[in-house]
Amino acid sequence: MELGQREKLLEMHPCMDVNTRICVVGGGPSGLSAAYALAKLGYQNVSVLEKHHTVGGMCESVEIQGRIYDLGGQVVAANSAPTITRLAEELEDVEFEDMKSHKLALIDCNGGKFQDLNVQTDYMSIIPLTMKLQAIVKETGNIGIHAVSGLLADPAPEFVLKNGLQSIPKSVAYGYTASGYGFVEDMPYAYVHEFARTSMLGKIRRVKGGYTSLWEKLKMRMPAEVFCSTQVVGIERDSNSVRVGIKNRETQEETTMEFDKIIFSGATPLVGASKVYRSSNSTDLRPNLFALNEVEEELFCKVRTIDYYTTVAKIKGLEHLPVGFYYCKRYVEDPTTIGHPVAMQKFYQDTDIFLFWSYGNSDNINKAAVSSFVCENVKNMGAQVESVILQRCWTYFPHITAQDMKSGFYDRLEEELQGRQNTYYVGGLMAFELTELNSIYAIDLVCKHFASDTYNPTFPYVKRLFPLNMMEPESHCKIRELGEIPGVEFPNLATVDEYLHFWASHKIVGNRTVYSWINNEGKVVDKRTYQDVNARTSLIARKLLASNKPVIKPGDTVLLLHPPGLDFVDAFFGCLRARVLAVPVLPPDPLHRGGQALAKVGNVAKSCNAVAILSTYSYHAAVRAAALRNMLLPSTYKDKAAPRWPDLPWLHTESWTNKNPTDKKPPSSWSWSKISPTEEQEEEEALSGNDNTLDSKPRPEDVCFLQFTSGSTGDAKGVMITNAGLVHNVKLMHRHYKSTSRTVLVPNFAFELLVRRLESNRKKQIEELQAYDLSTMLFLMVSAEPVRQKTLKRFVELMGPCGLREEVLAPGYGLAENSVFVCVAWGAGKPIYLDWQGRVCCGTRNYTRTGDLGRVVAGKLFVTGRIKDLIIVGGRNVYSSDVEKTVETCSEFIRPGCCAVIGVPEETLASKGLLLSELSDQVGLVVIAEIRDEKMH
Repeated sequence: MELGQREKLLEMHPCMDVNTRICVVGGGPSGLSAAYALAKLGYQNVSVLEKHHTVGGMCESVEIQGRIYDLGGQVVAANSAPTITRLAEELEDVEFEDMKSHKLALIDCNGGKFQDLNVQTDYMSIIPLTMKLQAIVKETGNIGIHAVSGLLADPAPEFVLKNGLQSIPKSVAYGYTASGYGFVEDMPYAYVHEFARTSMLGKIRRVKGGYTSLWEKLKMRMPAEVFCSTQVVGIERDSNSVRVGIKNRETQEETTMEFDKIIFSGATPLVGASKVYRSSNSTDLRPNLFALNEVEEELFCKVRTIDYYTTVAKIKGLEHLPVGFYYCKRYVEDPTTIGHPVAMQKFYQDTDIFLFWSYGNSDNINKAAVSSFVCENVKNMGAQVESVILQRCWTYFPHITAQDMKSGFYDRLEEELQGRQNTYYVGGLMAFELTELNSIYAIDLVCKHFASDTYNPTFPYVKRLFPLNMMEPESHCKIRELGEIPGVEFPNLATVDEYLHFWASHKIVGNRTVYSWINNEGKVVDKRTYQDVNARTSLIARKLLASNKPVIKPGDTVLLLHPPGLDFVDAFFGCLRARVLAVPVLPPDPLHRGGQALAKVGNVAKSCNAVAILSTYSYHAAVRAAALRNMLLPSTYKDKAAPRWPDLPWLHTESWTNKNPTDKKPPSSWSWSKISPTEEQEEEEALSGNDNTLDSKPRPEDVCFLQFTSGSTGDAKGVMITNAGLVHNVKLMHRHYKSTSRTVLVPNFAFELLVRRLESNRKKQIEELQAYDLSTMLFLMVSAEPVRQKTLKRFVELMGPCGLREEVLAPGYGLAENSVFVCVAWGAGKPIYLDWQGRVCCGTRNYTRTGDLGRVVAGKLFVTGRIKDLIIVGGRNVYSSDVEKTVETCSEFIRPGCCAVIGVPEETLASKGLLLSELSDQVGLVVIAEIRDEKMH
């Protein structure tokens, strides 16, 4: 697309209901590009009707003798076809191959001698005029030929004389005529200009595997229904709907489809109304497919189409010709020779297959005559046509005369015709018959008539994250389930502790690793089996209840302040078994001087009446070292209002479990001399996981831990999570997305971490990706933190070559008030959906009064942010979390999680000398960020 055109589609909104029934007649580049643009905007009820068995229109590729030949469109200029190039990039598996070996020459059909064309010099002579005109054209703001029709309506020879050129350069004129656009003396310069500007820049390429393959891939991956071998036999229109009669060309069955809007591509609406170029017949004698209104009748009768032939022949005697395009000199210069080939092509060096292009006139110059002229000219070149393999006759390049263009034809077409009777037109008449220009115009027309560029949409809607995804069609896609290990069944138990006992004692699962801790290099540095966790849990539970300083009883509350690692897991399950209420809190950086995280620890400790802090010796030592440093600071550096650590005893849980609990030998740090024989026996039982010293086991109605909210909508609040609530959550996930003992969970930041790692080193990226095989992945849920569209999309793009399929991804939504899990966007092969602000769908259930902002659109839940995170700036909703995340990723100097965005009134900013745009009721965003300590030195 033109620069920014794809981004424009993403930023615009549909201006009609996304379920509007839209019919696109014709599956060529114009029709498919229109359907593509509609899909990008979020329209979900688009049908494309194509009469041939494949899509692509004149971009038809055929296989002959094991090789692919392009019969019509084939060249994609590197710098003149941005739309097609970017479309290929989006499809990902479309490649181009250079045609630098293709010669461009003139050939004398009497004798077969050829000479190279001076293409570079010819095009250089016209570039200044072309660039000057294009700069003026862009200022009009119009699309397609309408943009040039007012300025470039003079006949081509006359126009170039007025603008300092004696004639149109030979290479341009020959290329124009040979490509099927008629003779330049018959055309307004507007058409020549469009041809010249899109064919003069960059090396020439073709789509590897044939041009048809690009459009076939687009057809397969667009969320639109494409009906091939479907011929339109009649159309009825009224003010409310469009009824289209169709016939299946394979079964001959006829039926009628009803739509709200119809888009014609190609020459379909011109049948029976237009004239044929250089034909003696005044009009096309074929019947109209539908009743034309008065404006259509008046305009379409001025249109001429070209009968343009492609003939493929097997030839003996031209083996000496190099690969290339050959313009037949006499026939591209003399209009009276219509029927003779204007161009020929040798596609491959070691082949006897040649392509010829010729003009017809619908009366005496027909298929038979064109074939006869091909044979005659091959004979004159000293060779022989052994067989005509195939022939195509295209109804090509609808156009008008210079006089009709001067009379405002295109003004009326765009202003009076487009949209009338729910009908729209794309294709060569509006855009010029080049693939690139057809695609651009189709997308521009959809943006003009089916989209709105307002910041906020007029109604809520959703669309796919990957409109050109590589999923199977939804009707055929079956989601597989991750099977359970043979001999393992999910039990129906009442508490988490019962599940831990069950799995630890299971003969198949007990020795399986349940937790792994990896370092920055991705290597496992610590792990736990079910039996490990169960043994450590019993040991910590007994130690907690045996504590004297402080005395800890069931029901008491303790803070868990463990640095990242598996020591936290041991302590957490130990608290559950001892019926001590665990309160996990993010441990503040001991050297951190901001104090907000420490203030939260103090608030949480006070709120829940904690009796102790469970942590590790190393973290506690760092806290004490930081406190000592602060004591030694001069008084002028001390902040008397700074938050302080809660006055609570610390217990180092890893000192109880720093030896493998299945090893019966006492760890060196334990003082066994102070343990009585009874205590030693209890120790042995705890280590074995069969701890009978605990008076009572956890009950379903017990509160097993407190989960404090983030505090983003006020002071952090503790949510009481019962055993029954937690187990219900586990069972719900087991039912909803079929979690099993084979399910793997990773931290939520793993997506972005992996993306950054792979993108930082391209060479390493390729090596690492080759080692991954994700084709067997069945389910990949991402939740816990806001799901960022950019990260999620980039992750799928990077992992696509490894076999990752979009349909296995499952953005999820949870909150503390619901024991975490609420819902997940995952089902029968459904794609990932976005709302109009790029928010990722998290499921199909809503949840009220949680402090979250969300919306349910088309039965899908989108979490958009937090209530207190919403800042209105100039009438726009800005979510501070998005801005904060963006700022954090902009610089390595910013400490993660230490960035805040606030809204400040304009008068406050003005008083500080900061000026804003002149808008009323305006606030500005102020970013407050803390840099890393190590970056300060």
